Amino acid sequence: LMTPEQFQSARERLGLSIPKFATALGITERTTYNWLAGRNKVPKTVDLLVARLLRDQVLSAKGQSRD
Repeated sequence: LMTPEQFQSARERLGLSIPKFATALGITERTTYNWLAGRNKVPKTVDLLVARLLRDQVLSAKGQSRD
C-alpha cells in the first residue's frame, strides 16, 4: 500500500493542491488530510488511481494517448 510520504510525493508530482487532489480522486479534503497524516491507510483502489494519474501525466507530457 501507498505510504503517506508516497501519497504526498504523488500529489506534489501531479502539481495539485490538496483540494484539487481530493477532487481528482473523488474524495473529501478531510480524507486526503487523514491519509497524508497517516491516520488512515490509503486504499489499494486509490493507490491504483494515483498511479494512473501519474502515468497519464507522463504520457500527456510526451504527447501520447492515454489508453
